[in-house]
Amino acid sequence: MYYIGKNYIKKGKKNNNNKVKNIIWKSDQLRPIRDSQTLEAIAENTKPVITPDVDLRKYQEALLESYGNVKLDSLDTSGCAYNELKLWNIFIPQNVQEVHDLMPEGIDELPKDDDRKLQESGELDQEIDQKELQRAKEVYYQQPIQSILDVIKNSQGYRYLVVLGEPGSGKST
Repeated sequence: MYYIGKNYIKKGKKNNNNKVKNIIWKSDQLRPIRDSQTLEAIAENTKPVITPDVDLRKYQEALLESYGNVKLDSLDTSGCAYNELKLWNIFIPQNVQEVHDLMPEGIDELPKDDDRKLQESGELDQEIDQKELQRAKEVYYQQPIQSILDVIKNSQGYRYLVVLGEPGSGKST
């Protein structure tokens, strides 16, 4: 019986270690043992540290109970009958436009100090070409407005989808 492990490969002699490792990797007889030990090591290193003792169904119900309804306690609702306003009933899908050449909004409106720092660090061209900026804005505003849900549904062929927007514009909604 063969054993591939730390006890077989002695430390301290790097050349011998490499030779032994090469023999192990190239040997057809040792390959099943090596593969088995690799799988055992993977299984050992990927065991869950803590097994949660949680009833996920009850947890889901508790989340829905706590956060499923919009709390209107701070609003005067005396003129209306809002017993339960479900959170998912007020979701408004965002609209987006596709951008090919990134020309961030407001780049021409940067404070002079920030503009200078970006130029010095090489993150911004020395001077923004106003014609190029105007062209990029026109191209952007000519793009059709689409529902983000449609974009996500139709983006299955892409590995990544990047959503850019101003703070508070609903990117994480």
